[in-house]
Amino acid sequence: MMHHPVTAFVEPMKIGYPGILIGALLLFFGRKLFWFGIAVVGFYIGMSFADAVGFAGEGLGGILVGIAAGVLGVLVLYALQKLALSILGFCAGVYLTFMLMHRLQFDVTWAWLLGGGLAGLIVASVFFHTAVIILTAVFGAFCIVRELPGGTESQSVVFLLLVLAGVYVQNSMRKGHGKGERKGAGSSESEG
Repeated sequence: MMHHPVTAFVEPMKIGYPGILIGALLLFFGRKLFWFGIAVVGFYIGMSFADAVGFAGEGLGGILVGIAAGVLGVLVLYALQKLALSILGFCAGVYLTFMLMHRLQFDVTWAWLLGGGLAGLIVASVFFHTAVIILTAVFGAFCIVRELPGGTESQSVVFLLLVLAGVYVQNSMRKGHGKGERKGAGSSESEG
């Protein structure tokens, strides 16, 4: 398979058990840990960037750049709260589109990545609460599966099962939190 220029940017190095722990937190508690989720996405993007430009090496360079990107991402997105989920949706859409195309061994093009990003942005904007649950479950499952050994087929099955479990658990917690509240077209939820 031919190495594509964007491959290095969206495939960060593995970080082992911390990656599995971070993934589990996002998978099952992502809606409650929304800002943590944004920091994790920033961390992976920063680590990927450091690795792509050769800064990561064998030392802590990639991890330090990842931490800085995560903190910067939280600070910027906190200041722009109304756009935070849309931006996260776009980034997650790009990243997940790449991972899907890479796993299916399709050629990755910028057009596909842009399309995935726009789809993530639209989903995140229209279905805010559901999007938070789905995006954090998907990214949490990704963090876990990328650390596990195994072939593409077995990882894909585990990924799908983790996403379904994460969405189910988070949605159950969300519904449990809303007991006794008036439901209807005019009701609103609080992020909490």
